[in-house]
Amino acid sequence: MNTDLSKFAVGSHVEVVFTEGRQALLAAEWLKGLLNKVNVKIHWTQTTISFVLSKDFDHKAYNKIVKPHVRAIHSVVMHGAYYNVSRFCMVQHRYAATDCEASKQGFLEVLEILDVPEGHLPYLVHSMWVGSGARIYELHEMKQALEIYSVLCGDSHIDFQELAKGVKSVDCKHGLPWFYADCDDEIDGDIVRQRELP
Repeated sequence: MNTDLSKFAVGSHVEVVFTEGRQALLAAEWLKGLLNKVNVKIHWTQTTISFVLSKDFDHKAYNKIVKPHVRAIHSVVMHGAYYNVSRFCMVQHRYAATDCEASKQGFLEVLEILDVPEGHLPYLVHSMWVGSGARIYELHEMKQALEIYSVLCGDSHIDFQELAKGVKSVDCKHGLPWFYADCDDEIDGDIVRQRELP
């Protein structure tokens, strides 16, 4: 499990998951105070604190006081009114969604995986449509991911078939894509084993 915040880029939305016990509760309170001191908004529960990592974050103090009581750190990726968490360090570069009244509802996003596992690529275009499920495009370059995103959003007239040549495209159907695996999840190729889309 990742407990190292220094792996995440400034601006990443993270969720710190604490271990159990009194010392963990004290470490969580200390972290809330540290974040409050530098005016970082937080969302917290009894066992988690989520926030956007700022350039002013004190990694040295975190490592000394908080890290020993952390079970895992997740990336948090916002999807309108809800969010997904992941054990991978990631940044969401683009996001677009239909509204609730649209005849076909869903979303598109461009993600960069900072700690990409073997067999996968760092840049992703992820689409999810109600009724048909998820599709992911894995790419070597951000430029190509942004171009595919623009075409899928209808903002570009580039020939999609030409653009997508040689791109790894995976139809996940209603399975959760590999990059949204949580700490204890098993990845089976391109999807999380026995977990469905929310």
